[in-house]
Amino acid sequence: MESFMSIWKQMDRSQGRISVRKVGLFCIYALLAITLLSIQGCVSNPSNSNSKVDDSKLIAKSKSLPFLGLPSPKSVDEALNNGDQAYGEADFDRALFEYVRALDLEDKNPLIYVKIGKTHVKMQNDVVAHFAFQEGLKIDSEHISALESMGGLLLRNNKLPEAKSYLQKAISIYEGGTAQVDTEKTKTVVEFPLSAYTSMGIAMDMENDTQKAIDYYFKALDKAPYNYSIINNIGYSYYLSGAWTEAERYYSRAIEVNNKYALAWKNLGLLYARQDRFMESMNAFEQVMEKPKAYNDIGYICLMDGKYEEAEIFLSKAIDSNTRYYKMAEQNLEKVQWHKRLSAAEKTDSDKAKPKRVVYQPKRIKKPIAQKASIPLNNSVPVAPQKVIKAEAVKSTVPKPETKTEPKPQPLSLKKTVEAEPTSISTVSSDETLELGQVVTTGPAAISLPSGSEVSETNLREHWRDKKNASYEDE
Repeated sequence: MESFMSIWKQMDRSQGRISVRKVGLFCIYALLAITLLSIQGCVSNPSNSNSKVDDSKLIAKSKSLPFLGLPSPKSVDEALNNGDQAYGEADFDRALFEYVRALDLEDKNPLIYVKIGKTHVKMQNDVVAHFAFQEGLKIDSEHISALESMGGLLLRNNKLPEAKSYLQKAISIYEGGTAQVDTEKTKTVVEFPLSAYTSMGIAMDMENDTQKAIDYYFKALDKAPYNYSIINNIGYSYYLSGAWTEAERYYSRAIEVNNKYALAWKNLGLLYARQDRFMESMNAFEQVMEKPKAYNDIGYICLMDGKYEEAEIFLSKAIDSNTRYYKMAEQNLEKVQWHKRLSAAEKTDSDKAKPKRVVYQPKRIKKPIAQKASIPLNNSVPVAPQKVIKAEAVKSTVPKPETKTEPKPQPLSLKKTVEAEPTSISTVSSDETLELGQVVTTGPAAISLPSGSEVSETNLREHWRDKKNASYEDE
């Protein structure tokens, strides 16, 4: 500073002007002095080394205009209480305004950033929420509420690995008791991270590890036994694991705690529909939705299960019961009809490609009949009328004496066809029990034998086995 003053004294006032060289030196010394003063101020106030986050990044000016006339809070606690009250009333714009005003009073409190982030989550501003949680973790990297909030946000956006890392860190800090609490600065008390345990349960369900999910849910339920959301999550984990009886029990329990909890009613209706308990499913869905939508949801569940006939019935009811055009039900019905046509076409193709079974059918062999004698025989055996085979007469010059011949009765053989016509012909399957007096299972064409027939069951089996052509199963 002395050099600066000396330069000033050396200025030529008598001529009313300053030399260019002296002016340049004056400017250089002035800049050096300003720089030294700014560095000295930063060293003396280290808390100002990190600049405060611009409020415009946390709340839009248009959102804060309606609340500019509210009285200013006298402390951080008052501002936070005002914000919590507005948050409980779902007035998220006002809650956000109050939290930002608390941040103006104390910008190094991570809890304020967590509350701002949660409010933006409710307003579906995930980008701003992510920014707020990050700012809170910059202040305290082991802040449990900031960790579980960040994990829940990432889980909501299907970033499973990153979400698990934040959630597991929050749980390990709580269970290890390593959380550092400075009540003078953070104004917080370490509480059970309920959201971290429930979010980890959801993450385990997403990885199909339902048993671990149930373990996390029950740890959370021990601290909050009447939390209907956790009870519903337990039921859903049981549903995913196939334990549908337990799933129904916990869904019903969640509804007992909160009869207006829509998610539990929907899950219960889904479970009933999967069990073909359609009336109960309809009753559950109608608790939280209109009848056309309930019909549509049941029809869609049947469609997913491949129950196309039932799906077509419920989707048609959804369309008929709705006074306006029901686009979703119409689209689902088109899917059902498409699946039905596809199934019919596949069945036809499979039938054509299936090799046909060739079953041997014995030809009728005409029984050779002896020539009828010209002289009646007194001791002849009566036989059934038969066709006469004509033979050419043999010329002979010497007449031969006529002799009596007695035809021998022909033995009944299975290699020859019984002259009696079959009583009935029907198509039967090859796995029916073979009994006399019933249809014989010989393949596509089966002959029904009357009761009391001389052809025994044993001979009939041997006959078909000798032919080696019929599908047969021993008793």
